[in-house]
Amino acid sequence: MPRQHTEEDIAKAEHGLRQVLSGEKLKEFESFVLPYLKGDIVDNPAFDISVPRRWILSRVLELGWSTERFGFCGYQSSHTSKPERMVKNYQWIAYHELLARLTDNFVFKCSDSAGTREPYVGPWQFDARDIDPSCLIRRTQRESWQAHSNTWWCPAPADTWDTPADDGDWLRDSADLPDVRRLLELTRPEDESRWLNLRSHYMWEAPPELDEHDFEMPRRRIDYWIRSFIVRESDSERFRSWVCKYKPQDTIVPEDINMYSTFMGEMFWSPAYRYHRLKLSSSISPAVELIASDDRYLWESNVYDCSVTENIAICTPSKWLVDYLGLS
Repeated sequence: MPRQHTEEDIAKAEHGLRQVLSGEKLKEFESFVLPYLKGDIVDNPAFDISVPRRWILSRVLELGWSTERFGFCGYQSSHTSKPERMVKNYQWIAYHELLARLTDNFVFKCSDSAGTREPYVGPWQFDARDIDPSCLIRRTQRESWQAHSNTWWCPAPADTWDTPADDGDWLRDSADLPDVRRLLELTRPEDESRWLNLRSHYMWEAPPELDEHDFEMPRRRIDYWIRSFIVRESDSERFRSWVCKYKPQDTIVPEDINMYSTFMGEMFWSPAYRYHRLKLSSSISPAVELIASDDRYLWESNVYDCSVTENIAICTPSKWLVDYLGLS
């Protein structure tokens, strides 16, 4: 007869498992596996999606759409970022009306692996917002994922690509790397104003060459990522000691905070900002407390409302800096 495990056996097994799990895996174990084993989380029965589909169709007809009025308008396409047929506008109206009824009458569940239930506060909780009325630009001049031009905020060129000839030697040689100090303190030539660079990504690429398949491929490339953090003066020496040993793969600095579904005009004060700031804040930190100097507003272009032509990604001062310096 198989041996029956006691509560003590289970406690020892759980303790042993906790010892070998990493921080992120341990968090997932505590938030999903344990509640599931204890019966706090149950599998939900499948929801018949045909019911809301029929309701949306009925509501579209009630709102006044008909083939006689609008059947000739627009064209058929499933792609985002393109003009939509008139019927789609009616469908979006009905869809948001349906969401209002669902959120008024059903419990809201997060999209995390544990399916955590939480109070419904607003459509930013599940990315159901469309146009950001507080951000009127449709694109920026940001050079994204390509070699940067030589500008006043990128005054350190890289142009010695041919030596050493051996790629392995080139990777190990740091003599020709752009001077990072020139990228930290910058001067704007128009007014001689001085700028402190708190966050940037720089990329330099060698002139492309034809590979064996006749595709142009850059043979060598240099990337710099600059991030900044606010540290207590009393922790400065401890921070220097820690950062000298830090490796990027450790990923224990505060993670990037991308403010999805938060309007530009809502940064720092709104329920949407507070919700995402709390959800996205990293719980993993080094021995020294670090405060990020920036937040990141992000509005993606692959959406149906056609409000932007490319991703709008703008770094802003962090809430700590805004509050401390009294910015508005």
